Amino acid sequence: MEDRQLAPEVFIQLGILDAPKLKSALDFQETFKGQGVALSLGKVILNLGLATPDQVAKAIAHGSTATLRCPKCLRRFTVPDYQANRRYKCEPCMTYLEIVIDESLQPAPATLVPDAVPAPANAPSPAAAPAAKKDPFEGRVFGVYTIVRRIAKGGMGAVYLGEHPQTHEKVAIKILTEEFSRMPGIQGRFQREADTAGRLEHPNIVRQHEMAKQDTYIYIVSEYLDGGSLVDLIVKEKRLAPRHAVELACDILSGLHHAHGRGVIHRDIKPANVLLGFNGRAKVIDFGLAKDAEAQTILTLSGNVVGTPAYMAPEQAMGDQAGASADLYSTGILLYLMLTGKKPFEGKSIVDTLNKQINEPLPSPRVLNPDVSEELEKVLKRICEKKPSKRYATLPDAIAALQRSVGLAVTEAPAAPAVAATPRPATSVPPPAPAPVAPPSAASPADSTSAWDWIWVAIGIAAVIAAVTWRMVRG
Repeated sequence: MEDRQLAPEVFIQLGILDAPKLKSALDFQETFKGQGVALSLGKVILNLGLATPDQVAKAIAHGSTATLRCPKCLRRFTVPDYQANRRYKCEPCMTYLEIVIDESLQPAPATLVPDAVPAPANAPSPAAAPAAKKDPFEGRVFGVYTIVRRIAKGGMGAVYLGEHPQTHEKVAIKILTEEFSRMPGIQGRFQREADTAGRLEHPNIVRQHEMAKQDTYIYIVSEYLDGGSLVDLIVKEKRLAPRHAVELACDILSGLHHAHGRGVIHRDIKPANVLLGFNGRAKVIDFGLAKDAEAQTILTLSGNVVGTPAYMAPEQAMGDQAGASADLYSTGILLYLMLTGKKPFEGKSIVDTLNKQINEPLPSPRVLNPDVSEELEKVLKRICEKKPSKRYATLPDAIAALQRSVGLAVTEAPAAPAVAATPRPATSVPPPAPAPVAPPSAASPADSTSAWDWIWVAIGIAAVIAAVTWRMVRG
């Protein structure tokens, strides 16, 4: 968990710090920066003893997606648009949830404070920090691979760099937490998805080697990429040059086109599910893996899985079956983010965001990035049409249009089913989880819904989610 995008004033808004203490922390951070030591604001606040790890974790997660845990049943919940000033309950236990605190939120070791660095005036003395603990998995062998070091951690588990002792091949090993590994049906679901991913061999899809269970842990071995994720790139660059953004979007669509031709729909395209290779090219990960695991624990509204509203296609938000065209739409939203540094549809709540996805047209990316051409904007708006039938008929059509819009050579792609078509059933691809909205009419597909149907669906969304959310947060 990091606070690279954390607004300092959130500590005042949440009543964690007053203005003088926040200024002291910011001064202290600048002092370290001047000496070449980069410390995040959260870690500085912890090191100065101005707040607890729990308070800093809440401030970092405020307004974004957070992982909470029930102290009674130990279930974990993913909460979009987490509000630190609210209280959330585990409905089965009726127990207040606690935020999951990442290990990185520990006070900086005292040895990081150089003797020659003068502390700001009136700054509190740094608190002593405990010695860093070695990760318990480092050095252990999973399958035939030795764990070298941890490279990422999230609510589901952690990802490690692994190495084959003979060939020295480097791999990424995702080890689920014991709670996830013990969940009923998780191993079977992951095995089915592993079988699916094993059939997808494409330069723009991360290769998966195996899924297995060792001791009490389920682990997944996949291709190791050292370029970070698209999240890292966007945070670093803020917004990308149109040509670069289109190249990455075409990489993503090329990988998805390969998967669609084999009956596999991703349904969860977002920055965290796109990794970058050493050559800077994009590769798609998690074809249903993260979705299946999160579906066991994510907070539910009226029995339906919430999902990722900021990137969700309108038909997916309405509860209709999400086909290949939904992946195209989500990639378009991701391209908008790469071009502008902002999500096009982001409301104050889940209901607000879903309503925007369903009803509002795509804002012009040229307002935020004048380098975006009119031709590229035209292509992007067609990709993000609300009705699937108005989007490009195939992903190769969308790729070619994007490439032409920025002067790239148009690449040839093998034929695949039209993106607006319903994917054929496959035993290895579970049906899409329904979104938290009113169920669709079997006789009326999303692209033929009348205006009144949309209005009643929007009203249903607001009524159902508001009622259940009130139950969750009351008290």
